[in-house]
Amino acid sequence: MKKPLVVWGDSSIRWVDTIVDELMPKFFKGYWEPFCGGAIVAYNLPRIPAKRIYIGDTYSDLMNVYKVLRHPIELDICLRTIATHKKCDSSTLAEMFDAEDTLAPERAALFILLAVIDTQKIEGFAKWLQRVSVYEGDYSCIQPKSSDLVFIDPPSEFDFQTLCNYCDYWGNEAMLIGTIPDTEENREIFRNYNLTRLRSPQSIELLFRNYGKATHTIQKMPIPEGGMPQN
Repeated sequence: MKKPLVVWGDSSIRWVDTIVDELMPKFFKGYWEPFCGGAIVAYNLPRIPAKRIYIGDTYSDLMNVYKVLRHPIELDICLRTIATHKKCDSSTLAEMFDAEDTLAPERAALFILLAVIDTQKIEGFAKWLQRVSVYEGDYSCIQPKSSDLVFIDPPSEFDFQTLCNYCDYWGNEAMLIGTIPDTEENREIFRNYNLTRLRSPQSIELLFRNYGKATHTIQKMPIPEGGMPQN
């Protein structure tokens, strides 16, 4: 497993090898990771898909780091800012980070320093990001197409019924795979999906997908008038 720039609440870090090596489909055109965090699954894909990798999250400062690292000029400013301020104490860094006039590359550098991210990983991760589209936003904004793959790793406290509604909608075209807490309620909500139990010393989670050896047929949902389905 390749470790990404930052591990950001990624429960999937425990399952990344199993997901990538055993449970993902062998072919997909585009890849979407709407709760990307550290983007550990995207970073460990065995190959670059035929179209593109799309990663996103609602945490704006983390997405700003990824966007800055994608662009050579902003990356250079970020690295120079890190070199200038790497010996500053955390209170000084936080004060500069909160300043209203802090530019995006400088803010990314301060975020990296405050989060104590290993700066030796930056250039390698930045090179990978050249092949990735980064967006800031809620999971509901993604638009997967036919033969795309969507990987979903939401927070443990979440509205899983509404998430399942979106998955049913996306599943008309795309392939889906995701991890959620293993509860009776979630098993009922995702009952039409192929469910696999993932167990580790830390937790038991439920992996769902709409391809492979499913025991139920996925219900196809029409596009509703007035927008996406809600709980």
